[in-house]
Amino acid sequence: MIPVRDVIPSRETPVVTLGLVIFFAGIHLAGVLGAPPFDTWLAPRPAAGFSPARALVALFHHAGWLSLAASLLFLWLFGESVEDRLGAARFAVLFAASGLAAAAATEVLPRAWAAGSGPAGAIAGVIGAYAVLFPRSRMLLLVPLPFFFDLIETPAVHLMLAWLIVQLALAFGAPERVVLVNLVGFACGAALVVLLGGRGRRDRYWTDGA
Repeated sequence: MIPVRDVIPSRETPVVTLGLVIFFAGIHLAGVLGAPPFDTWLAPRPAAGFSPARALVALFHHAGWLSLAASLLFLWLFGESVEDRLGAARFAVLFAASGLAAAAATEVLPRAWAAGSGPAGAIAGVIGAYAVLFPRSRMLLLVPLPFFFDLIETPAVHLMLAWLIVQLALAFGAPERVVLVNLVGFACGAALVVLLGGRGRRDRYWTDGA
């Protein structure tokens, strides 16, 4: 089964979400082709302590193709509707703030911050915002059958749980770090979407018939 999108029709093109997807893919491909890692371009590594500039740049770093694919998939699934509700500028603020909050939270762990949180905290923030805005939403899944494809619906919360499972699988020896990053990013996104005024429009679903 392949997640395609949710059942909430968008009013505008999600330019920030699309831009992030393209940028993530381009940066990772550049690294594969031999370009310097993106997180070394703009913010030098600090000797110790938390660096907001480096944390912001680290939002665009992925450990590998599996991490990249998971990020792009979940960013597209949840980011489109959240951006449509908030608008491009406020969505960008929510994405960056959730990532920075998650990166800052790693300071309380015994390990050095140098490992970074990557985009996991920021995307968890988008998922948290989606959970607040669209608690009844469902996702469309493309199901390959012997001679054709079919579309089925599943509650969006199932995909949210899948995101957490994927992150745990990618954590290898440090699941506590990833869980913390996701929880802090999720909570930050859920709170920010309310503060940014994202709950002012009635939900409309394709299944509403309008």
